[in-house]
Amino acid sequence: SEEAVIVFSRDVIPDLTLDNPTNPTANSLLRRYLNAGHSIIWLGDIPLAYVGYSDGKKGNLPSNACQNVLGLNPTHSVSYKVKLTFYGLMYNLPEWIGKRPHRGVVGGVGLTPLATSRHGNQEVYHAFIASYARSSLSGFIRIYDFDMKGSLAPKYLEALYTIATIRNPIEYLIQETRKLGERLETKFETIKSEVDSLVDYLKKNYEQIKAEHQH
Repeated sequence: SEEAVIVFSRDVIPDLTLDNPTNPTANSLLRRYLNAGHSIIWLGDIPLAYVGYSDGKKGNLPSNACQNVLGLNPTHSVSYKVKLTFYGLMYNLPEWIGKRPHRGVVGGVGLTPLATSRHGNQEVYHAFIASYARSSLSGFIRIYDFDMKGSLAPKYLEALYTIATIRNPIEYLIQETRKLGERLETKFETIKSEVDSLVDYLKKNYEQIKAEHQH
């Protein structure tokens, strides 16, 4: 009953998650997992462009696999600095140069944009949450559509951890605000205690301090 989140460390889909590696459909295990309300985080190149087999070999999937299985429209090949949306900022995503944005989703799939860019009159989506069940913040989560030949910098990993573990960024902000409030309250109580101690000292030693000052 609880949501499970899978983070793909490589942009290659295992063949066992597809109903037919040569022509996969929405009946694939991958899509049924999303339909059940769980989430997948995908980094790197086009989703479902490559399939991996148990013998270690890699192959290409048909160009319509991404749309047939996930309901995602085809991608552009561009090189644009992304613009973070409200939710992208809430998840504390860093900016990057996007390479493989999508043009949207097909019917029945929800879309929560996280990072976009504009090409002429058309807005495209470099990072987003495609939702299939439960919440608009659960589903197929696409981020970091750039070449990942090296390791990710800490800021990218931190944002990845946030989006993988905190499903609702509003709740995340509430938690962080509450923590900040607790820290401020602790500091206030410490300062108040020190001030109270100083006032007590002055009250008890007022006459002596006054006499020493007059002297």
